[in-house]
Amino acid sequence: IVDGQDDLHVSNIESICQKVNKPLFIFDISHSALANTIITVNDNYFEINNGVSKIKSTQISGVILRSFFVAFGDKEKTLEEKLWADDWNQVVKGILSMLLYDGVKIVPSYPQSLVFENKLSFPSISKIGGFQYPNTLVSNHKSMIIRKVEHGKNVLKPFSQKKYIINQSEYGAKVIRMTQELLESMNEGDSPILLQDEIIKQFEVRVTTVGKISFACKIDNQKSDKASLDWRRYDFDNVPHTSMILPPEISSGIQKIHNKLRVNYSAIDFAVDVNDNWWFLDFNPSGQWLWIEKLTTMPITLSILEYLNDD
Repeated sequence: IVDGQDDLHVSNIESICQKVNKPLFIFDISHSALANTIITVNDNYFEINNGVSKIKSTQISGVILRSFFVAFGDKEKTLEEKLWADDWNQVVKGILSMLLYDGVKIVPSYPQSLVFENKLSFPSISKIGGFQYPNTLVSNHKSMIIRKVEHGKNVLKPFSQKKYIINQSEYGAKVIRMTQELLESMNEGDSPILLQDEIIKQFEVRVTTVGKISFACKIDNQKSDKASLDWRRYDFDNVPHTSMILPPEISSGIQKIHNKLRVNYSAIDFAVDVNDNWWFLDFNPSGQWLWIEKLTTMPITLSILEYLNDD
């Protein structure tokens, strides 16, 4: 596992590896862990010693990529430390490239998972699968935004899942409704925003796909006022999460996307409207899965390990 710090997925993977007697090496690329890590690269061979154990590149049969970049804490902002992190990031990229050259499987697909996570690619990705995608505008042109808002209800979606805490209040990462107050606060030259037609939902579906196997979770977020607009306003006590069987056209559409983009893993968010239409909302080529696994008991982690071991 290539991992950052404090990731619950890692302890879960470690536990399952122990149960199935699969050896595991954790390459922690957090700032503090790398300070105690020794790596040697010689031609097409490398060895990593994390201070607890060590591994040779020839011993690696598969990689679970949980973190792509060295993470910085708030205090680690000196130029020297940034240059240090830049060097480590280049080394991590390099050894992943070496493993790819040797035919080692990496989940999620690298580097595709970094390319296709951008929301501006979602309309094109949805077309590959034959899915409906809500009418969307990305712009900082105020008059165009006003015209879109005048034609119906819209939601304002974040470009990323980053969260910012300012004066004990959380900002970013959540979908919100576009209001007149927000519209009036905009100025020409602000950063672009993503506006999307609001779908009147029955429920949402999170589909986690590993190789050719899809795990679908029905999220009944319309039963919660808190989570009805965006299930990421977690309300687990009031929002049932249940496994479900996908319609065949949804399953085949996902495989078309995987084949076209050459990815082996994805977490796709759908909304099902009051007329039973399925709407493609988000494509997460390296999305989280542990919370779905815990709530539904679907064996997603085990499926990843089996995919890595499948010749």
